[in-house]
Amino acid sequence: MLRLGNFNTAAISASQAAFHLVTDSCLRRLASEYVNDDVILKCSRSYKIFSSQTVFDWHADNKSPLDSSVDHSHGLVFVMFLEADHDGYFSVASTSRNLSSSGHDTPNLGQINDWNQNNLVHKIKASKGDLLVFSQDVFHRHVIGKGAGKAAFWFQVVGITTGVGERQLLDLSFLKTEPTPSLIKYLSGGSRIAYANPRTSVNTVGFFRLISIQLYTLQRIPSSLAKSSLSFIKSNVSSALKWRLKSLVRPR
Repeated sequence: MLRLGNFNTAAISASQAAFHLVTDSCLRRLASEYVNDDVILKCSRSYKIFSSQTVFDWHADNKSPLDSSVDHSHGLVFVMFLEADHDGYFSVASTSRNLSSSGHDTPNLGQINDWNQNNLVHKIKASKGDLLVFSQDVFHRHVIGKGAGKAAFWFQVVGITTGVGERQLLDLSFLKTEPTPSLIKYLSGGSRIAYANPRTSVNTVGFFRLISIQLYTLQRIPSSLAKSSLSFIKSNVSSALKWRLKSLVRPR
């Protein structure tokens, strides 16, 4: 499921493995101790990039999900390699830090030249399943050379006090036990925007998968909310059906 599509912001609702990774208690504790604060899941993506794409050239991730401006949040970035990368297409610039006062999430040419001249660019050679962790203000890039594309799963965890997260689409059937208060806060607490960047729609998740998630969620919520939830489901089903029918109609 993670490898479907080039960029998927709903991976944790489609993949149980992805959901368990982002909610792992050890990783959450690591992030909390690093930022010295309670933490929230800011966002997650699975993606596959190819040699012609430069969308993940040098950048840092200490930025607002609202407008991509550099913010004052603190957090960690996690990258799971879904395919082996023995060529080191993922690079980080050691000792680099994108200060909140910089105003940009990308480095200037002078910084890049300095990294190259002082051998500060480190290529990460990874096996399938390796997990890379680094501070969100470290400059990094993921650009593929010649050859096949590479798939990865990426997520970001930030401190709740200064961080802003995206609203999460979840499949509650992935939970092995009743969620703890800290897990609920991690997935839904703090300041959040109501969409993922880049913006996606109900069609990001497969039609039947979406219906399954909504029906299961309906079983888990209090009966007092059932009526309003049914109205929400009907609206989404109608939207999904219209999109599906439109996609099947070919112009003559």
